[in-house]
Amino acid sequence: MKLSKVAIGRESERKAIHFLEEKGYVFVAANYRYKRGEIDLIMREGDILVFVEVKSRKSDAYGFPEQWVSAKKINLIQQTAEEYMIQCHWFGRIRFDIVALSGESGFCHLEDVS
Repeated sequence: MKLSKVAIGRESERKAIHFLEEKGYVFVAANYRYKRGEIDLIMREGDILVFVEVKSRKSDAYGFPEQWVSAKKINLIQQTAEEYMIQCHWFGRIRFDIVALSGESGFCHLEDVS
């Protein structure tokens, strides 16, 4: 049985949470939506709130997963993060990261990509 794109995405997010928790991050939320934007994961690293975009691909044949995060997508994530911070009254430090998972090359964690 072939998994849907949504199911594959959720599984990738679950793996990314585990990956980041192993690095000492604390899970805050997943799939926060505002208007047209969505933040895959919201994590904490110490006193920093980290907004994480998760990308996965079976293969690197068409480029690495992290290469598929466009400037438009980053802009949407930033707008969505601003709304999250308003809703949660967060005035501390923030960061935008990408966690890419490839069936060929494994995990790649890019910090502070904004």
